[in-house]
Amino acid sequence: MTRYGIRNAVPFLTAALAVSYFCLNLVYYFIPPVIYRGITDEKIVALTFDDGPDPRYSPEIVRILDDYQVKATFFVVGEQVEKYPELLQMESDAGHEIANHSYTHRNMDTLDRISVRDEITRTNGIIYRYTGQDVKWFRPPRRKYDLKVKQETKYQGMDTVLWTSVAETKRTNDSEEMALRVAQQVRPGGIVLLHDSRLDRTLTVEALPRIIEILQKQGYRFVTLSEMLE
Repeated sequence: MTRYGIRNAVPFLTAALAVSYFCLNLVYYFIPPVIYRGITDEKIVALTFDDGPDPRYSPEIVRILDDYQVKATFFVVGEQVEKYPELLQMESDAGHEIANHSYTHRNMDTLDRISVRDEITRTNGIIYRYTGQDVKWFRPPRRKYDLKVKQETKYQGMDTVLWTSVAETKRTNDSEEMALRVAQQVRPGGIVLLHDSRLDRTLTVEALPRIIEILQKQGYRFVTLSEMLE
């Protein structure tokens, strides 16, 4: 192509790129993606804890994380926070990130749009009241979500986040097995799902030091979701 031809093509290429960018943003706005991992080759991993806070497990989990100088992300349930606001403040004061796991822990895909919005915004308000943190991440309970859940999450300025590795399963009865499962599943940018409430999480507390030690030996560094995804 001649120099004249290139010069005349530039405005059309610029316009085409602008239209493409606009269309991508439109799709992203109306059909928001779900995040499963961070896109990176760096050996970083995010530990995430769902369902708390809970006086049976949350304090010990925070103590273990502090002993290993590891920061994590806690997806809290609004009802639980209202019962134990001091535990949420403890997690925040220890430098951990707080995220949204709904207010009642109901299946979000069974709710109407107004109820979904209430579950999200109510919990965001509670988190901000006790920690001053603006919430960036939402995880639907039991992985139950649909388009309206993703849209409402995005409308609140948040993203929907799931996971790449899970420590607990219904068949697990050994903490070492849990730690080895996570070690086998983890890849750079991995998000690990653990829990600190609802069921008996004794094995999770027992497995946490081993999970940290094994992944550290593999060269992994632990970060919050915001550190990984932003």
